Amino acid sequence: AHGNSAASTDRTVMLGGIGVLPSYRRQGIGKKIINRLCHEILKKDKTPCIFTGDANVIAMCSELGFTEYGMWATAQANHNELC
Repeated sequence: AHGNSAASTDRTVMLGGIGVLPSYRRQGIGKKIINRLCHEILKKDKTPCIFTGDANVIAMCSELGFTEYGMWATAQANHNELC
């Protein structure tokens, strides 16, 4: 199992790299990882956030007290063009 912060600002920290091997899923391990990371982030007076489109992750984060805020998207360009 693994979890870390992926990016931060002066007010928020984005969680990322959270993963649990398939054979260990549905045992609360992912929740414990997210909970511990959030505890450390909140101690620093910052707000934890997660960007995901995965319905299972959204459901788990909702159980932990996260609130879903709309939709998001990424912009991609080929190597010869810039956005």
